[in-house]
Amino acid sequence: MRTRMLKAVTVMGGVGAVLLVLGGCSGNSNPAPTTPPTKTATATADRGVPLYPGATQTRHTGSTTLLSTDDSVKQVGDFYADALGRDGWKTISKYVGDYSANIVARRGHDGVTVQVTPLGSHTAISVSTYPTG
Repeated sequence: MRTRMLKAVTVMGGVGAVLLVLGGCSGNSNPAPTTPPTKTATATADRGVPLYPGATQTRHTGSTTLLSTDDSVKQVGDFYADALGRDGWKTISKYVGDYSANIVARRGHDGVTVQVTPLGSHTAISVSTYPTG
C-alpha cells in the first residue's frame, strides 16, 4: 500500500501532492476541514522566498511551506510571478490561470517551485525550495 501511495504521489506531481497533503488520502471519508488554522505566515520561506501577504501557514516541513488564503488562484499566482522577478529569481517556467498556477524559478544555486490550487472555499499555496547545484 505504501509503495502504491508513493508511486501515486510521484505520478500526480506537485499539485496532486499538495492536495494529498492538505486533503488526506483519496479513500478518506472525512474530508479535510475547510477552515484553515489561524497562524499567519511569516514574511519569507526558506532561501528568502516571499510568502503570500496575509496567508495562513498550514504546515512547514523541511523546505516546503503550505499556506491558505481566501484570495483567488490568479491573484496568488500573479503575486508570485511579480515578487520572484523583483527579488532576482529567474523564471524557468510559469503558468498562471484561474484554477491553477505553477511557477519554477532559480536564483544562483537555489530553486523554488510555487504551486497554487483551489481547495474548498480557500486557495492552497505550496512553496518548495531546494538547492540546484
